[in-house]
Amino acid sequence: MTKQRAALSYEQAQAHIAARLGPKRAAAIVGVAMRTFHDWGDPDVDRTIPIAAAEKLDLAYIAAGGETMPFLDTLSLRLETARAQRDGNRPALADVTASFAKESGELTAAGIHASRPGATAADREKVRKEGLEAIASAGSMISALDAIEGAARAPPDTG
Repeated sequence: MTKQRAALSYEQAQAHIAARLGPKRAAAIVGVAMRTFHDWGDPDVDRTIPIAAAEKLDLAYIAAGGETMPFLDTLSLRLETARAQRDGNRPALADVTASFAKESGELTAAGIHASRPGATAADREKVRKEGLEAIASAGSMISALDAIEGAARAPPDTG
């Protein structure tokens, strides 16, 4: 029975390559016995493929018509995920900061307009409306910042 391999695992990347190249050919490419090759791909065995062997297999996979590099893609996605977890969502902070700038600008404009002679109750109500929207945007900014700081304090996932 075939063992399940976790998504974004090196074992999964190896299985993908072995499906195209064949396990015997893949083992020969990296100069190891079949047993070693199988151990590298077994999630229950505490043995991981060396980076140089992974590179050779990625290149052989491309030479055999593969369009991706399974080991490199897995490594890149794992590192990008770890960085995103560490840094939080900085683009979200940028987005809510832009929204706050817009809302606070609209609040300022409404306040200036409402302070002029002849301002109406509707003008003053607009200040209230824009003020509440600016406050909500400020809250979103603080939440985004808290998420980034929380991610920075979290211990790294080494599993």
